[in-house]
Amino acid sequence: NGGGGMAMQQLIAASSSPGGDAAQAAANEMQELLLQGKREEACNCAMEAEMWAPALLLSSYISIETYTAVMARFAQRNFAVGSPLRTLYMLFANQGAELLAPDQIEALVDGWQSNATMIVGNRTPGDTQVLIGMGDALVDLRRDVESAHLCYLLAGLTPEPLTPAPGQQCRLALLGANHHEYPAGFATPAAMQRTEVWEHARSSGGGKGTRHPALVVYKLVYAHHLIEMGLHEKAIKYLEHAFDALRAAGKGAVPPALVADLEMLDHRLRTLVGGKAAASSSAGGGSLFGGLRGVFDRAVSKAIYGEAASTVGGVPGAARGKVPQPPAQAPDPRQQKAAKQAQERGEAERKAREEAERKAVEKARVADTGTPKGKKDGKKDGKKE
Repeated sequence: NGGGGMAMQQLIAASSSPGGDAAQAAANEMQELLLQGKREEACNCAMEAEMWAPALLLSSYISIETYTAVMARFAQRNFAVGSPLRTLYMLFANQGAELLAPDQIEALVDGWQSNATMIVGNRTPGDTQVLIGMGDALVDLRRDVESAHLCYLLAGLTPEPLTPAPGQQCRLALLGANHHEYPAGFATPAAMQRTEVWEHARSSGGGKGTRHPALVVYKLVYAHHLIEMGLHEKAIKYLEHAFDALRAAGKGAVPPALVADLEMLDHRLRTLVGGKAAASSSAGGGSLFGGLRGVFDRAVSKAIYGEAASTVGGVPGAARGKVPQPPAQAPDPRQQKAAKQAQERGEAERKAREEAERKAVEKARVADTGTPKGKKDGKKDGKKE
C-alpha cells in the first residue's frame, strides 16, 4: 500500500499543475475512492481539484453522458467565452446549444471568423446548428447579412424560396441580399451575380442536386435588367439558361402559370428582336415590349411573393404599405387552364398584329407605285391587288 502511494506521489510531482500539496491530497483521495470501486466519486474529486486528465480518462470508462459533462466543464473552466477552443471543446461535449445562449452569443459573434474556421476545420456532430445560429445572430445583432450568408453556406444551406414550407423560414434567398429588411428591392443585379457565381462553382464540382428551382425566377429578373439596358441578345441567351434550369429542375418544380407566361415572353421577345418592329420601338426610347412588362412582372411577383403580390414602381412584389403574403397553395388546374388560354390569346393577338402590319406595308407599296405614272399603272396595280 505504501508502495502504491509513493508511485502516485512521484507521478503528481512530475506532471501535475502548481498547488502541489492540494494536488497531492486530491490524488490520494481519488486513489482511495478507486480502491473502493467508486469511479464516479473519484471523477468528481478529480474535477474539483481540476485534475482534468484523470477526470476525462475516468469519465470515458463510466458513461458517454459523464464524459460529455466532464468535457463541458473542462471547456468552461479553462477557456474564455467566445474563444475558438471553447467552441470546439463544447462541440466535443455535444453542448453546441449552450454556445448560442443569450449570455454567450455576443462573444461568439464577435469572433465569428475564427469560430467558423475552427468548426469547419474540425467537423463534429451538431456543428451545423451552431453555424446557422451564428448566422442568425449576425443578422439580428449586427445586421451583417453577408457574413451571415457565409455561415449559412458553410452549414450547407442553399438559396430558398421566400415562401418555404410551413414551419420553416427563408434564411437565404440571394447571396448578400437582405430580403427581410428590403422585401421589395433585395433582388439587385449584384446579388444575382453573386448567387450565379456560387451556383456555377457548386455545379462545376460535379455533385448531384446542384440545380436550384428557387433561383429560376431571379434569372428571369436578371434577364429583365438586361432588356432594359438594351442588351436584347444577351437577354434571350439568359432566358435560354433559365429554361435549361427549368427543364433540369423537373416538372412541377415551378408553378405552371409562371412557365406559361415566360414562354410567351420568350417568344414575343424573339419576334420583336428579329423583326423591324424591334428596331422602331427601341429607337423611339419606349419600352421594348410594352404590355409584356406587366405580364413579366405579374409572373415574377407570383413566383417570388405569391398570388397576393402586386407591383409598385416597376419592382415585382412591392405592395404598398405591407409585405406581400405567400400563396396558400400551388396553382390548381383552373389556374393552369386560364394560363393556357392567356397564352393562346397572346398568340392570336401576335398573328393579328403581324397580319395588320403586312396589309399596311402592302397598301403603302400600292400607293407608292401608283402615283408617278397616273391612273393606268394604278389600275394595273389595282387589278393585281
